[in-house]
Amino acid sequence: WPDGSIHWLEGIGEITVIDGRAAGAVGVTQNIDARVGAQQAEREARMRAEAAADMLERFHTLADETAWTVTLDELLETLPPLIADLMSVDTVRILLITADGNSLEVRGATGFHGVYEDVLVPVGRGVVGRVVESRLPVVELDLSQTDVRSPALRAEVSSLVGVPLLADDRCVGVLDVGSRGRREFSDDEVVLLRVAAQRVARTIERTRLAALELRAQERFEFLAEINHTLNDKMLVVESMRAVVNGIVPRLADWCALVLFGDEPEDAVWEVAHRDPDKTELVRRLQADYPFDPADTVGIPEQVRGGETQLYPVVDSELIDAASDDPRRTALLRDLAPCSAMVVPIRGPHHVIGVLQLVRSHPDHPYSAWDVELADELIDRIGSSLYVAQLFEAQRNIARTLQTNLLPTSLPSIPGLDLAVRYWTPQGTAEVGGDFYDVFPIDPDTWGVTIGDISGKGIGAAALTGVARQTMRSAARHGRSPAEVLTWLHDALLDQAKEFNGQSCTAICGVLRRGPGGFALRLALGGHPQPVHLAENRPPALIGEYGSVLGLLANPTFHETIVDLCFGDQVVLYTDGVTDVPGSSALGDDELLEFVAAATGESAIETAERLGAALDERHASVSQRDDTAILVLRVHELAGHERLRSPK
Repeated sequence: WPDGSIHWLEGIGEITVIDGRAAGAVGVTQNIDARVGAQQAEREARMRAEAAADMLERFHTLADETAWTVTLDELLETLPPLIADLMSVDTVRILLITADGNSLEVRGATGFHGVYEDVLVPVGRGVVGRVVESRLPVVELDLSQTDVRSPALRAEVSSLVGVPLLADDRCVGVLDVGSRGRREFSDDEVVLLRVAAQRVARTIERTRLAALELRAQERFEFLAEINHTLNDKMLVVESMRAVVNGIVPRLADWCALVLFGDEPEDAVWEVAHRDPDKTELVRRLQADYPFDPADTVGIPEQVRGGETQLYPVVDSELIDAASDDPRRTALLRDLAPCSAMVVPIRGPHHVIGVLQLVRSHPDHPYSAWDVELADELIDRIGSSLYVAQLFEAQRNIARTLQTNLLPTSLPSIPGLDLAVRYWTPQGTAEVGGDFYDVFPIDPDTWGVTIGDISGKGIGAAALTGVARQTMRSAARHGRSPAEVLTWLHDALLDQAKEFNGQSCTAICGVLRRGPGGFALRLALGGHPQPVHLAENRPPALIGEYGSVLGLLANPTFHETIVDLCFGDQVVLYTDGVTDVPGSSALGDDELLEFVAAATGESAIETAERLGAALDERHASVSQRDDTAILVLRVHELAGHERLRSPK
């Protein structure tokens, strides 16, 4: 047309023929702009639909692939560029509703200059807040005239459309796309965005649920590991060390576990750091500035209330406010805390300690989920440590009682070396009832006893006193070894109710010095046979087994006399030497070889070498019994003659 516009015409004509010759023509012409426009619009719509379908298919494929291979944060970083490509837009944001349900926070964005600054948007405010409230798309052609909460959005976006992210009819957030220039989003584009939003919501929800399942599994495994660790430890310090080493680095980069005492200086603590080079810094911080539960302000006052204290962000200002001591502040800065928790350890009646957890990476602050995990963890730790404290207190009482009931020294016997080694392996919760004694009967006669009360703890420790004094009294009244064991057997039966029917194994020996040497008369009450070591003779087990004490109505005991000459040694021991679980147990033949290999030039040397050899052999045994070793060695005899006493 003269005005430069283009129009479409359709002409229809017919030639008039007369006598075979064209005589003229007739025709009409009409404007078909509308029809051509509709066809063109149809072609363009079909092309857009095909392109959108192809893009959606690629988007779905990529969403499916990423949903199972990345975390939720990684997914939210991956999806916005895909959506921007799908919609041919400049900016894309994915906002999710916060845990309290009151706000939206940007979790993924693309197209913005620089780093997008996160701004919480209240539900019902701004464009995206209205989308959540209405659950319908919201289109804004000019954001300059709209309530916008984000400065980045107002500065970089002119037109925007937001649609709800609906998963199982639950709104989890908003997807919005924007254009830097003014743009009128068509109905088709809004529909396409809603389809994408539905897929995004399902993908996010699936990834979130997968992450929650994985986190729950990790949480279960973590708590199970701590439980297993605590079940394997009975002493307080061992339990605490196992706990801090189990927590780092799973739940903290470094931590301190403190159990309170009656006074601040009585507190027991353990620390751990994922960087071994910084562990000493944590130790120094804890040692020089211990946690004082008696403080009336700050964290101690809050902890006494039994509530976990969360510090999501630990910055320079908080570090400076933590102490007015420059040295302490410097230590804290060297350790570089970024997030922290202080968790009280609750006993049955009051707070018994505190667990301090610290992370040093600013990208992984502690969250409400971590607090929930820490509270569940501390319930298990608290109960285990409280039980360990009770066990240890009982153990200390029993050990003190048992130590006071054992002889403080051995008598001096001319011509005879005596040595004893007695110990309870570390890691056991209660002491046993092993005992030994050497005492004078007359100037040339001494009683020698060793035994083992069944059971453990305070009752077994107390019963050792009954056993020692009964055997001493009977021997000093001139009773033979077999009669001494009978006295002890009767005493155990008499006091069966007081001591829950505990039994006992024991050896009673009477050592007599004669003109030419020593004779040892002994009787065994269910106790392992002693080892006799003599020059130019193989080691031998001596004595004849008798009944265990405190069980049978009519026990039987047998006496044996062994002559001892210069250089002879007799090793008496409790079953902690031989009866251990596993392959390190000692049979009779192995025992004889084992003792012979450890024999020294004196009783003390033999006891020490035998003890060291036992520690090495039984090092892998987790539960060992108490052990007593009593060594007798003849070192002076006139003329070195061997005395033969009648059987």
